[in-house]
Amino acid sequence: MNSTTPENDKNENNDRQLTRSGTFGVTTVIRWIGLLPVAIVANWVGYSLGAVFLFLRDPIFPPFLFPLLLLLPSGFALTLTGGLMAPRYRAVIAGGLLIFCSIQSLLIHVLMQPNPGLVNYMNSTGEILGASLGVVAVLIYVRLQRRQSRQPQFASLERRLFRPKALLLGSGHFGDDNCFD
Repeated sequence: MNSTTPENDKNENNDRQLTRSGTFGVTTVIRWIGLLPVAIVANWVGYSLGAVFLFLRDPIFPPFLFPLLLLLPSGFALTLTGGLMAPRYRAVIAGGLLIFCSIQSLLIHVLMQPNPGLVNYMNSTGEILGASLGVVAVLIYVRLQRRQSRQPQFASLERRLFRPKALLLGSGHFGDDNCFD
């Protein structure tokens, strides 16, 4: 027996919305649990890419920028991966990872060193700058996703308001509802 009462439809829609929003989904739980470990692995991969870049020693950059460029991909990968892996609150998570990366970088490169020098400050600055660029990338991604999700609504509204059929026919019966069919 398939009964479709308004109450059953309302409960079914609520269940779908809760699952779609990520409240009860298994993948959502896995994404929240794996967010920090995956971001830390991405940090290590970014550091490895920076080391490869440093090893190649591209001649367009002056040598004093190499410590800065060594850790820039590391911080970028950390915040970008963590921000995009988060099921919700992506910008907030990316901001939190920026704070985490900044504290970690300052502790490792500056505060825990007996005599920090210019290279230590450049390493810390490079990692924090990369993390900041990762946050900017996540914010741009979130903004584009919001714009893309709103676009069909405006497109359908535009189709309802400005129907080319009525304008091309030039019927002159704009008071009638039948001129739009």
